Amino acid sequence: MTDPRPAPYPADTRAKGWRFELDYERIEQSATWGLTTLKPDARPWLLMTWYTAWKQTPCGSMPADPEVFAGLIGASDATFAKHRKILLRGWWLADDGLLYHDTLVQRVLEMLKQRRGDADRQAANRAKKAAELRAEQARLTAMSHVTPAEVQGESSTGTGTGTGIQTEDHHDAGGGGQASVDGEFDPDEFTAANQPTAAGVICGALRRAGIPDTNPGHPVLLELLKAGAQQVEFAGFVPDALRKSPKQPFPYLLGMVKGERERAAAMAGNLHRGPMPNRQEAIEQRNAAVGDAWLAEQGAA
Repeated sequence: MTDPRPAPYPADTRAKGWRFELDYERIEQSATWGLTTLKPDARPWLLMTWYTAWKQTPCGSMPADPEVFAGLIGASDATFAKHRKILLRGWWLADDGLLYHDTLVQRVLEMLKQRRGDADRQAANRAKKAAELRAEQARLTAMSHVTPAEVQGESSTGTGTGTGIQTEDHHDAGGGGQASVDGEFDPDEFTAANQPTAAGVICGALRRAGIPDTNPGHPVLLELLKAGAQQVEFAGFVPDALRKSPKQPFPYLLGMVKGERERAAAMAGNLHRGPMPNRQEAIEQRNAAVGDAWLAEQGAA
């Protein structure tokens, strides 16, 4: 063997379940395999050598010590001595004290390249989903501050903010809009009757965030809204609901929001009313309650 060459990749490189495939056409065309034509009993040991090397750390390497080499592939001293020239053909010594083979090194480098590509794609996909989620949460947060009058659609003609299209036919066409006593169409009454409910607004936002099974008439949702739940509370549980209950994320999400509010109102024994307190406020409230209880005990003593 010549002077040691630099190791081809990091010392901690492992296959980690990556499948080692044998290219039988390349094997049959190789010079080393050809040398075994008159020594067919050496062929199983060649295959065992490559298989064993793939499982080593670093992947694709073998120890330079002949006795350890033979022990790893399960060959006796006599068997290894008999086929040593063929088994060690093509292997070269690296500066880390291990043996490498160009064919195996190429396979390992291809594996590392594929892994890097997969990791980059996964990272880009995660970043894209995180950005979309942040944008949706920001939109939901902004929508939570919108008053009912501001939710009115752009095509409304009842408040002077509509399309500006005028028509002479203001009569009820039979079941369409609301009609006054004298038969004139009242756009204000029509707009008021068709305003989206708070439950409908939240369900629409959740559907856009990826929750497909929303139901604006769900009793738990209506109960939460009656208790003062904000849209940002629902948006915060979207990722967990999709991950933990992909088949029925909406009921799971409602349960999470309800559970958070029940925990926040545990001391009062009922569903929490109004916006949820932030973490610092909750800590200060608990500390104050403990202090009041202690002072009451001291006064009783």
